[in-house]
Amino acid sequence: ATFTVTVNQTPTVSVRTDTIVLDGAVVPATFFTSTPPGATFSWTNSNPSIGLATSGTGNVPSFIANNKGSENISGTITVTPTANGCTGASQRYVITVRPLNKD
Repeated sequence: ATFTVTVNQTPTVSVRTDTIVLDGAVVPATFFTSTPPGATFSWTNSNPSIGLATSGTGNVPSFIANNKGSENISGTITVTPTANGCTGASQRYVITVRPLNKD
């Protein structure tokens, strides 16, 4: 018997660098790239109080940063790529939102 074995490359994802913004700022959408190209992405946000949903698929949408407190708050965004039936290692970046009244 003859059969073919296909070995798919485990995808990797490139994420943005950590970001610091002020309350009320527009945080631009984050577009992910993968190796190999064509992966899909799922993401989670550890702190939805920054103004971003708890989770999603695809790229992270633009949102309005939120922090009405007196101290910095942060959310860790964890992104996981999937391609050709293989799930790659998650990558993380942090969005920190400073309150407007912070010196």
